[in-house]
Amino acid sequence: MTRVLVDARSAGAARLTGWERYARGVASLLAPVPEVQLRVTDPGGLVRRIVDDHVVLPVAASKVGVVHHLTFPPAVVRGPTVMTLHDLVWWTHPETASFGGRHYYTRLAERALQHPDVSVATVSHTVAHEITERFGTPAHVVHPFVVPHLVAPAQRRRPYVLAVGSIEPRKNLARLVSAYERSHLREHTDLVLAGRRAWGHLPPGVELVEAPDDDDLWALLRGASALVLPTLYEGFGMPVIEAQSVGVPVICSDLPVLREVSGGHARFVDPYDVDDIAAALARVPHEGTASDVATMLGIDLGAADHNSTFYGPATTAEQLEKLYRAHGVDIRVSG
Repeated sequence: MTRVLVDARSAGAARLTGWERYARGVASLLAPVPEVQLRVTDPGGLVRRIVDDHVVLPVAASKVGVVHHLTFPPAVVRGPTVMTLHDLVWWTHPETASFGGRHYYTRLAERALQHPDVSVATVSHTVAHEITERFGTPAHVVHPFVVPHLVAPAQRRRPYVLAVGSIEPRKNLARLVSAYERSHLREHTDLVLAGRRAWGHLPPGVELVEAPDDDDLWALLRGASALVLPTLYEGFGMPVIEAQSVGVPVICSDLPVLREVSGGHARFVDPYDVDDIAAALARVPHEGTASDVATMLGIDLGAADHNSTFYGPATTAEQLEKLYRAHGVDIRVSG
């Protein structure tokens, strides 16, 4: 029986950003599959990851037929290998990437892309197109999936709009705060950021809920007047789907990937134009239901909810089966 070793190290991380949430979701689907050997550990710091990349994983890879790296690019390729590239930020926006991304992972990924035994997966059709355009290689698509948590909405003293993401330059927080001030939304509605401290600066004027767990994040989403995501670049944009799945209107950057993922059911803004972001925020009313907010923003909440149902575990399970079948491993994944 051909086996697949899945490098799901990010699924064991203490932090909870897009990579980790993706790895946890995929790992949860693959855990019961007998043909799959999961490696779920806390990846730790960069030094520990380098040791895993060059020593531990190559040894484990020698005992299986196919290796799938869910987040970190392979340092050593021994036989058929799948590398998931979540986005091309290391190439398109290197100034916003981490030190490890710029100086270590970019080189590993470029080397892997040139290896004949490496195929590529990614998380959206938009990024798959970007990969083909830049590197001339096709990419399988395996989406993240969303299962809303049944928790009560967060209770706060004032209404709030919610931003979700790490504090790093790509999330465009400085322009968001400037737009928040310019829109006069502060007079009646708070701006709350749910995320972790990364390699960026948190501007004054935004309240941070640092590193919320899953339940806390879903409570914040359910209680928000709107989700705002003025990001400069994304590979997917999971908060958009999460907000849609609980009936929260979305204001987000006018990027091809966010138009894809949202199904077009959002208020789109130019992430580089503070006035444009402010104009959207200014339409969030002081009081009213989610439907009232959506009406002001020109969003069909019913269509948005329908769009979010596509991004469930059944779709991802089917995509995983197709990916591994292309590598000679016939598996059944329950979604």
